[in-house]
Amino acid sequence: MVQKKKIVIVCDKNTRTSFGRLALDLERTLFADFDVLILWIKTPKYFPENNGISPEERGIKSESIWADSLLSGFYKFRAPFAEFLQKSNPTIVFFIRPEIGFLVPVAKRTCPNAKTVVLVHDTFAETLYPFNPKYKLISWLYAAPSAKADGFVYNSNYSKGEAEKYYKIAGRPNAVVGLPLNSLFYNLQPDRMIYRAKRESFCADLGIRGFRALVLNVSLPESRKNIGTFLKMAEKRPNVAFVRIGKMTSRIRREMEALDLHNVFHFSNLAAPMLREFYRHADLFVMPSFFEGFGLPPLEAIACGTPVVCADTTALKEIFAGVCPLVSPADNVDGYLAVLDEVFSGKYEYDREKVAKLLEKYSLKTVADKLSAFLYSILDR
Repeated sequence: MVQKKKIVIVCDKNTRTSFGRLALDLERTLFADFDVLILWIKTPKYFPENNGISPEERGIKSESIWADSLLSGFYKFRAPFAEFLQKSNPTIVFFIRPEIGFLVPVAKRTCPNAKTVVLVHDTFAETLYPFNPKYKLISWLYAAPSAKADGFVYNSNYSKGEAEKYYKIAGRPNAVVGLPLNSLFYNLQPDRMIYRAKRESFCADLGIRGFRALVLNVSLPESRKNIGTFLKMAEKRPNVAFVRIGKMTSRIRREMEALDLHNVFHFSNLAAPMLREFYRHADLFVMPSFFEGFGLPPLEAIACGTPVVCADTTALKEIFAGVCPLVSPADNVDGYLAVLDEVFSGKYEYDREKVAKLLEKYSLKTVADKLSAFLYSILDR
C-alpha cells in the first residue's frame, strides 16, 4: 500500500469561525488522498480555552501551539512551529489565509523539501484600508511573506486577479478551486414545509416573537459587508425579524440606535448545527456586500433550500449570477425588499438545474479533485 503524502493545514481561527470550519472541511476534502493534520495556532481571542476540543474537532488529527495574541505570536509562534514541523515532517504545509503567511519562511527553512501553499480568500485587509495602521501592519509584517510560498490556491477568479496584482505573483503555480460545501451538513430538508412549521417555536426559544418572517445575514463586522443596507431593510419592514449572525460592534449598535430598530437580532459564536438551523428557518438570506472573495454563506443557504439575494458585486457576481437575484447597486435597499416581496407572494423560484450545477461545482468531491490535482502537481516541480 502506497503511503499517503502528509499535509499540515495551519489555521488560527476556531471551528465556530468561517476559517475554522473551512479547515475542517478541507480535512474532509483531502482525507482520501493525503494524511491530513491540522495545526491550530491559538490565541485567547479565538481559543479562550487553550486545551479545549470543540465537538467539531472530534475525530480530526490535530495539534496546537499557543501565544498570548497574534501580535506576540509573530515572534512566539516561530520556535514551536518549527519544532512541530521537524516532528511531523510534512510534504505540504497549507496555510488557511495570507495573514498567517509570516510563518511561510519558517516552514521553508525548517522543511526545505516540503512545499508551502497559501489559500487566498481575498486581499481586502491589505487593500481596502491603506491608511489604517492596524491593516498596514497586517499587510507588511503578516501577509506579505505569503508571496514566498511555492503555490497559491484561490476561491474565485476575482480573488486570483486581485491577489496576483497585490502580491505580484502572476504566473506562479496556482489553482482556482472555490470553497468546499459540506453538503452532508448543509442540505435541503426532505420535507421543508413540515420542517418550517417548527420555525415559530425555534424563533420563540431565541426571543424572536411576533414577526411575519425571518431575513438572515451572516457576516463579519466590516464596512465592506454593507451591514448598513441590511439595517435599512429592517427599518422599512418592522414586521419582519432581521437576524445577523456575526460579532456585534459599537458601530453597528450606533447604527441600530439611530434607526430606532426593534426587529434586529444578533447572534455570534454559533456552532455549525445552529447556523444550519437559521439557514433552514429563514425566509430569505441577504448578502449585500460591496466586496466578497467568494460568498460561502449564500452557498450554504442555497444548499439548505433557502431563497437568497446577493449584491451584484465582485465574486458574488462570478459565483451566483443566474442562480439567485443580484441587486445593483449594492446599497439599493428597495432592490432587496423587492426580492423579499417575491418570496411573500410565492414568485421566488430557483432554477433547479442551475442550483444543482452550482452545488456540484463546489461539492467536497469536485473541490477535492481540483485541489488534490494541484497539490500533486507542485510536488513534481
